[in-house]
Amino acid sequence: SILVMQCPKEIFFPFPNPQTSPSTEYIWYGTELNTPIIADCDEISNGLPTLKKALTSLQKNMIIGLNAGCGLHIHVSDGGRLSLQTAQRVVCLVLVLEASLLMPFSHPYRQKESPYCVPVTAESRAARNADENMDTILENDGPLQLVNLIDLYKKLIDDEKHHVDGLHRNMVSAMHRIYQQRSLKDLEELLRKFDSGVVRTSTRCALAISRHLSVEFRYPAATFDVDYIGLWVHLSRHVFGLALAATDVEFSEVLCGVFEVVTRRPRAGWEAVVKAIGLDWIERERWAKYIDQFEKCAKDLNKQGIMPAR
Repeated sequence: SILVMQCPKEIFFPFPNPQTSPSTEYIWYGTELNTPIIADCDEISNGLPTLKKALTSLQKNMIIGLNAGCGLHIHVSDGGRLSLQTAQRVVCLVLVLEASLLMPFSHPYRQKESPYCVPVTAESRAARNADENMDTILENDGPLQLVNLIDLYKKLIDDEKHHVDGLHRNMVSAMHRIYQQRSLKDLEELLRKFDSGVVRTSTRCALAISRHLSVEFRYPAATFDVDYIGLWVHLSRHVFGLALAATDVEFSEVLCGVFEVVTRRPRAGWEAVVKAIGLDWIERERWAKYIDQFEKCAKDLNKQGIMPAR
């Protein structure tokens, strides 16, 4: 895993903006912090102690501020490698997890307003490209995954205990496009924004294929809270691990299982989705703590001010 905290330079440079600046007493410069590749499982399982030490040192010795434009990006790969099938599986799983799990675990601003992490399910070319040739050959395990998912979709339509709407229909269509791609480059382009708007910020959605041969999770806001970072590392690595290690049949069971959960009526909470992907060994309270903070003391990311020295 590689962790990146990024504050785009246009947020602060060259003059402080009272609406977004941590303090108008300083001229702020956008900065990107990158960790080395974290391949040590003990580092991750022990709560990222090295990262905590580094971030604490920065807080002690520098004047640091974060605002709504700052994001945390988590890159995950298979030891510097990324196969097309693994990438396709990750994207498909993210499509069914995004609204029910990934976005709720992100700050509301990142969910609804940030131009740097728009939802793949709504804004990507995969979700909105109408030029779909259904006769194109599906790559890798695509035929099995789509056949099983479509069969489930048809069953759930007439099931009163489930609510299947246009969003879910669009997910299935997007997965078809995903498995049509013949290279990582093609898939990377398919995940970009359908329309980046008049003011160009980034053409990437909340999930991207990186030039470093990694899958990039761009959902969370930047933070120096190592426990929150650790939770996202666990979640990102777990999703990637399911896509990498599962057999075709096993992955189909996971994908269909999550799809069944997110279409339940009444709508299942994020706890049920966490259980569906087998990540419920992480205490519920750890996630709930941050979801609660997002609605209360950490509601406005532009009001964090200068970070206190540790």
